[in-house]
Amino acid sequence: ISEVFIKAQGIIAGTTPVVNEQFDISFGNDTDTLLRLKDLMSKADEVACDFETSSRDVWDEDFRTVTISFAMRINGKYISIGIPLSHADSNIGPMESSLLYQILLEFASRGGRLIFHHAKFDFACMCRRWPAITPNSIRLLFKFHDTMILHKILDENTSHKLKLLLARFTEMGGYDADIRSFIRSRNQEDVIDSHEETGLGAFEQAPLQLLLRYNCMDAIGTLKLFYIFYPQVAENAQRLSMYEEMLLKTIIVTLSMESRGFPIDRAVVAETKDKVEIDVGKTLEYLRSFSEVRMLEDLSKSEFNPKSDLQVRHLLYDMFGAPIEEHLNTESGLPGTG
Repeated sequence: ISEVFIKAQGIIAGTTPVVNEQFDISFGNDTDTLLRLKDLMSKADEVACDFETSSRDVWDEDFRTVTISFAMRINGKYISIGIPLSHADSNIGPMESSLLYQILLEFASRGGRLIFHHAKFDFACMCRRWPAITPNSIRLLFKFHDTMILHKILDENTSHKLKLLLARFTEMGGYDADIRSFIRSRNQEDVIDSHEETGLGAFEQAPLQLLLRYNCMDAIGTLKLFYIFYPQVAENAQRLSMYEEMLLKTIIVTLSMESRGFPIDRAVVAETKDKVEIDVGKTLEYLRSFSEVRMLEDLSKSEFNPKSDLQVRHLLYDMFGAPIEEHLNTESGLPGTG
């Protein structure tokens, strides 16, 4: 096992790290690493889980789970273990993969809670890695939380991306600097999109230790956000009910739809589409009753398109004079239109 200690970096990517907090991070290819993971998970009630993958399209035929990481907080200390799966330098074979699957089942069987940031994606990764895991078995076996959804409940107007949330709510901002630097050096066009949770295929070529450190920090960050967001949601009964009874259950429903498809009544779909188009037409007709909208159409020499952020922004802020609320601005700093 390669033991390393990673410092939380309260920095902007590419600058000198500032040491704020120490995490215990380890990774390995062997059974000993998995047995240590099993022991640590037996002592934790919540364990964050994060995958790094070959692409964002989980259902693509060539999709691969490159690495997986787990993070837990034990006696106030954050500990994370990273496991290479389909990385070129991985030695994980069928026996080790089966052991990892059993560790997950044992954790679930005693009521442990898995913490994700974008649970539908990570559960889909599990389904691809271990075919015995299905949306139905997830529904029956696993208790889980999703920090992305928790944040959406608390603040639906700002970004829910992991890196941005960690930079905003913790001192971990910038820990992705090394992996981003590697991907930029490999191919200027194949970079991690600003603050995205996954790369664009380059992760399989990244040096294994570099990738596993990044993966482990993702898991630690996810767990930290859970301890920040969940208490805020739980203190409001209405929010908590919406989260537990609707939004978490919807994850499994949509995962099942994506993995196996679902029957639809084409006649009902066609009827609904016609009704929606009529409603949209009436709404556009109403909008065009405003002189500002007609003026905008004259200036642009085209019909008003409510899906155009550029047109809506010009209409709201330049023509209607709506006040700009900075907390609703886009990541590029432009006034929000959502």
